[in-house]
Amino acid sequence: MILWRLLWKVMKETDSRECRNCHNFSVMDLKGQAPFAARIHKDAMEQGKTCIDCHKGIAHHLPKTYTTQAEKPKYNPEDAEDIMEICAACHGIYGQGTPDGEYPRLAGMNPAYLAKQLEAFKARKRINIPMIPFANDRELPKEDVRTITAYLAGIDLPTHIEVVEEAATQQEGFDALGRLEESKRTLNIPYYPGNPDAGGRLYRKECATCHGKKGEGNRVLTIPFPCSRGNTANIC
Repeated sequence: MILWRLLWKVMKETDSRECRNCHNFSVMDLKGQAPFAARIHKDAMEQGKTCIDCHKGIAHHLPKTYTTQAEKPKYNPEDAEDIMEICAACHGIYGQGTPDGEYPRLAGMNPAYLAKQLEAFKARKRINIPMIPFANDRELPKEDVRTITAYLAGIDLPTHIEVVEEAATQQEGFDALGRLEESKRTLNIPYYPGNPDAGGRLYRKECATCHGKKGEGNRVLTIPFPCSRGNTANIC
């Protein structure tokens, strides 16, 4: 990561010279861009920003982080489980969230992103009524935030449960309890009416620039992955 940070520093000092060979603000047609991109580029021009201020790891991929066990956040598992008992009431015992999306999936999310959102709840920059009793320094001090976010980041949940024929469930040795536990760890998101192809075009136009072409998110910029499968690498 040291090499990447050095490169960003150089690009900042040169006003993103390499980018501007093709992407100069002076020749951009904001009216032809997607609304989100047009707004961001307009703000960047008015605020005197340069390309690298926003495009770290977005236009060009970053090396993966958390590649070794030693790089993962350290936390006390017992403390994490105690804190999780409170979170589980809404987000599920595995942080799997709810199928209707009312309570989001937290398992496998970037710990820095989760911590950032908790701090936003505490500062009331992000308002959510169910979070108000818990998002304060008395109930959730900084050490607990580090603990629970590291714990949640390490949960890797399956995206589907293997189909079992009815006959197999009647056979001796079938682990019904194990099957039940497995189903609890799998969040089955129902299909909603709509046009998937149109949705894909909309995603690529409005969302992919930040969240990634495949919804992989961006760990460095703490941009979450919107896809259904979470893991510690933040790659779907």
